[in-house]
Amino acid sequence: MSEAKTMGRPKKKPTLDEQIEKAKAKVFKLSGPYHEAVEELKVLIDKKNKTQEDRLLEAFATSKRSLEEVIAFMKSDPADDVDAEE
Repeated sequence: MSEAKTMGRPKKKPTLDEQIEKAKAKVFKLSGPYHEAVEELKVLIDKKNKTQEDRLLEAFATSKRSLEEVIAFMKSDPADDVDAEE
């Protein structure tokens, strides 16, 4: 038996505008999870920074160093500390 060929309409090639709209829809669909992941990353980084700030403030509050000494230490170059030890 031979297969009967169906006579249908030939597929219409999508126009450039249709291809652009399809690509936009795809980008929009994929951008949702991306933006959610970026937002989650920002939240986690903010939490880490807040924890570091709290630790720094607690260390300063219990320190016997003055504010000026702490600021001078933080602004100093660690390479200078290595040279002083030698």
